[in-house]
Amino acid sequence: MTLLVDSVNSCLTALGYSADARAALWSVTRAKTFQPYLIPSIVQACTDRKVPITFTDAAIQALRAAIQSEQYPHARGYQCEGIDFLRANRSALLADEMGLGKSLQALLAHEAPRPLLVVAPRSLVRVWQDEIEKWRPDLTVQSSALGWPDRAETTIVTSHEIGKWAPGGAYPETHLIIDEAHLYKAYSAQRTKLVRNTARNVLSRGGSVHAMTGSPILNSPKELWSMLVLLRLHTKLYRGYKDFARQFGGKDDGLGYWEFNAARIEPGATDPLRPYILRRVKADVLTELPPKIYRTHYSTGPNVVRILDALPDDIREPEDLPPSTRVELAYAKHMGYRIQLAEQARQAPLVYFSAHRAPIEDCQQLPGWSTVHGGIGQIDRDRRIAAFQRGDLRALACTIQTAALGLTLTAAAHVTFIDRSFVPETNNQAEDRLHRIGQKDTVVVTDVVADHPIDRRVHEILRKKQAIIEGTTGKLISNTRQQLSDIVARLDRAVVNA
Repeated sequence: MTLLVDSVNSCLTALGYSADARAALWSVTRAKTFQPYLIPSIVQACTDRKVPITFTDAAIQALRAAIQSEQYPHARGYQCEGIDFLRANRSALLADEMGLGKSLQALLAHEAPRPLLVVAPRSLVRVWQDEIEKWRPDLTVQSSALGWPDRAETTIVTSHEIGKWAPGGAYPETHLIIDEAHLYKAYSAQRTKLVRNTARNVLSRGGSVHAMTGSPILNSPKELWSMLVLLRLHTKLYRGYKDFARQFGGKDDGLGYWEFNAARIEPGATDPLRPYILRRVKADVLTELPPKIYRTHYSTGPNVVRILDALPDDIREPEDLPPSTRVELAYAKHMGYRIQLAEQARQAPLVYFSAHRAPIEDCQQLPGWSTVHGGIGQIDRDRRIAAFQRGDLRALACTIQTAALGLTLTAAAHVTFIDRSFVPETNNQAEDRLHRIGQKDTVVVTDVVADHPIDRRVHEILRKKQAIIEGTTGKLISNTRQQLSDIVARLDRAVVNA
């Protein structure tokens, strides 16, 4: 605290404030932690008590910068804003694009001593342990087998493990972090119910719930509704699902199914979300990050043509392809591209993706290659990824679903998709294993598409689905540009009870 006082006093002195004014400020704040997000309410308290200090906008910004640099020395500017945002909200969704350091923001937003509970996929439990050790060495992580974290303890748990805990056992003021919150989009799924009940339990006992995802919408805006339910914000912000769906471009087909179209999103649809959802993209906040460029390689081959010619011409959706055909087609495209693939890896480190395991398993036979898929245990998977990042491997072949979450693969700047997931945002997550903090080169994304009308059509449909998603998340981003000032305005109306 002494360093913080010195930092703020130095800032105020440089701005021309007298010793009396500085002393008066500290008399108002007294024992309160001088967090950046409290500045507006402290300003209001100074005004209400007629303390002889007047804050200009420049002074407020300088104070925020001084405090943030003292409290969060390892955080970038936009991350400091994210920390402030989380601390200012009991329920909030941090929806920054993949690779912007959401876990750092969530951990630095945790105000000890309070119990901390992190819900994460099993594959990311070790990642969270490393993040806590790196950014919050003051926290003690206990075994999830012990159940709910007590007092100042920290527990990392999977949704499956929560089901074994005693219901209603959250300690008062528990801080719950839900990582990869988009995984809980299926409203009636058991894991969604378990995490939703946990969030309700925490909030009912005075705690806070902070969800994180780089993909607030995977297929449709209705998935955003699921996250609002998770955070207990749905009825607070909209008059029900029908109201939400209509505002987000949904059209009821009369049978209870809503079809969404980005062109129909109503002006102001995302306005109610503004105080509770924060989303930034790399292009805005990581201007030093090299760009991502796309190219398409059209391939032919007798097996590929045979498979596609056997299909009916009226394929309208990627999902219309029979599952067995998808696997067969991916493998045939892979075998036709195998020689070029090996040559790519000889020229530069490469990450290779497929939605199916068969092409990935074949890559294990290539010299200097290793693989990551669902059939490989977590410890072995971590070793292979570490070897690739060290430069011990020329290429890493991964199934999209297995490698799309929580991994860093910045040792490569070239990524090739032999086929793609039918969930567009999952593909984006996979790409951004390379395109994130630490990447120094332009990331080149290559799609291998069969030179056949059906595969071209599937590729185009996935592109259009992505456009619908970007139409919605783009509105979230535009709202975010005003969001932090909205938080300040909201806090300006609060009075510090010091």
